[in-house]
Amino acid sequence: MSNLTTQNYDGQLIQIVEQSNIEPTKGAQMMELFVPYFKRMDEVERKISILPAENPSKEDCEMAKAIRKALRDNRLEAERIKKQGKESVIIEGRLFDNLYNIIDNSSKPLEKRCEAIEKWHEIEEAKRIEAVYQERKALCDELEADTVFVNIRQMSDEQFQAYIDQIKAAKAAKAEADRIEAERLAAEERKLDDRMKDRLKKLAALDIDGNLMNIRLMPDEQFDTFVKSEQTKIAERAAAVKAAEDARIKAAKVAEEQRIAREAAEKEAEKVRAELAAAKKAAELEAAKIAEAERLKAESDRAALLAPDRDKLAFLVTIIYGIKMPELQTPEAGRIAANVKTLLRKVTAYIEQEADKL
Repeated sequence: MSNLTTQNYDGQLIQIVEQSNIEPTKGAQMMELFVPYFKRMDEVERKISILPAENPSKEDCEMAKAIRKALRDNRLEAERIKKQGKESVIIEGRLFDNLYNIIDNSSKPLEKRCEAIEKWHEIEEAKRIEAVYQERKALCDELEADTVFVNIRQMSDEQFQAYIDQIKAAKAAKAEADRIEAERLAAEERKLDDRMKDRLKKLAALDIDGNLMNIRLMPDEQFDTFVKSEQTKIAERAAAVKAAEDARIKAAKVAEEQRIAREAAEKEAEKVRAELAAAKKAAELEAAKIAEAERLKAESDRAALLAPDRDKLAFLVTIIYGIKMPELQTPEAGRIAANVKTLLRKVTAYIEQEADKL
């Protein structure tokens, strides 16, 4: 309940008592126990209404704190009365609850209002501190400053500015050191480049491959040793090339002589092979003539030998054709005689076919 005044709290209390179904005299007695607390709340609420809700003064904050404590004490005292009354009868306890709830529901919002006024400066200061922290954190992040082990939230403005100046000075010093080191390295690189050009010219004049070793970073003594070693290798390679060329010429001369001798031998061998082939061919022709004559003679001898046999076989066919079947009386014997004729025709046909092959 809020905005409780002496004009309306009496009617509300009477209504609550009537609705509780408790004996009127008892209800009136219980109601009278809470009337002082309602009156105190009515008095306190008038004091709260004159306090500013925003930008209160220090005195306003102190007053809000005192009012809040008075409200809390009034509410706690009413709660104590409620607990004492509830210990007697459950029905009376319900009434006490209802009566107390009016105070509780009315007091807590008022307490919160007082607390908001009481802690207004504290809350605003916390907001300001958080805003300052976020601003400092953003600046540190921009400078890549480590804030893990540095409590920038609790630093004073002077301490934080000194910390930032220190970071900036360190970054500037590092940048200057990096610049000096970069210039030193660049000068060293230019010196190495100039020496590299001189060395390449020297190697080119001596016909030495400069890519064989890393001559750019090579000390002078090592470079001179490398040049002498390469000159020695070049001289040795030239001598080896000359010796190889002399050997190649000598081997070519020997090979040419061997080729000429090999061609002469091949011509003589070819002549012998031609003579042997001609003799072989003549012998083969003579052998073929002899073989043909022998074949013709063998065929003639065989024909002479087979002629009587062919005549005998032809005579046998004539004899078979001249066989006459007897006259038979029964059909069964007639079928046998017919089969015999068929077999005899097959026999004569076989003799004639095979005799032609002789």
